[in-house]
Amino acid sequence: MSVGIGDYDYSLFLVLVTFLYQAVFCSITVVCRFDKLTDFAGGTNFVVNALLTFFISATWHKRQWILTTFTVLWGLRLSLFLFYRILVWKTDKRFDEIRKNIVKIIGFWTIQFLWVYIVGLPTMFVNASDHNPDINAFDVIGWLLFSCGLIIETYADAHKQYYKSKNKTHWCDVGLWSWTRHPNYFGEILLHIGMFISATPIFEGGVAWISIISPIFVILILLFLSGMPILEKNSSNRYLGREETREEYKEYLHNTSPLVPFPPFIYKRVPKVLKIIFFCEYPFYNPALKAYSEEDKNSLI
Repeated sequence: MSVGIGDYDYSLFLVLVTFLYQAVFCSITVVCRFDKLTDFAGGTNFVVNALLTFFISATWHKRQWILTTFTVLWGLRLSLFLFYRILVWKTDKRFDEIRKNIVKIIGFWTIQFLWVYIVGLPTMFVNASDHNPDINAFDVIGWLLFSCGLIIETYADAHKQYYKSKNKTHWCDVGLWSWTRHPNYFGEILLHIGMFISATPIFEGGVAWISIISPIFVILILLFLSGMPILEKNSSNRYLGREETREEYKEYLHNTSPLVPFPPFIYKRVPKVLKIIFFCEYPFYNPALKAYSEEDKNSLI
């Protein structure tokens, strides 16, 4: 049956499913002080929501098959990779400061609940709709962007994991990582933009367009909250803080785009203002860089 794209009970049902799914894993974290299932809970929740909406609506049109398959592929790959990675790392540094603070832990899981529900909106709306127009350019563009994004993210994650297993004291700066400091995040953003674009052909009214918040939310999270700011800060503190890697890492930061892949030999010549506007080279990513640069200048006086 078609549940309707703006069906209140359908939306509330998904909110409850997402909340309960995250609440169960949050309880395990709190009671058992075990945080290795955090990312697994996020990725698999997308899979659960996609399959539930697909089978509840039971209209089975091609866009539902394709977007549901895309969501399942991405969710499973992400959750299994992150679960494997945390087993290798043995600890999640994100929880070092909040592991003993129940309020902060609940806050973290609340953000994850919002992430799962909001980012999953395009698939939810497609699976809720019985509107099935002919395949058009938006479908093809969206599917291509998703496919490119998933390939980039998968390759970048695997390449870095392999590189770090062989070079534990050096950052990954080969392959895609020589053209961007965060190719996995670029792929992540690309695939969610693709998911939204490929969903738009079924949008008949104004309600479904709210799902544009999905790629926007991903971009905001990765660029300004729990993604790049934390990783950039940690890497700067680690590699700029060691005299033997300081100059090489400075060169890497200067030559390598933070997000959008770009040839290093060209990027290093791009004016700073253009780097900020077109490549997301925000000054707050590397506050330690300025401090060490000033320290080097003072040492020459």
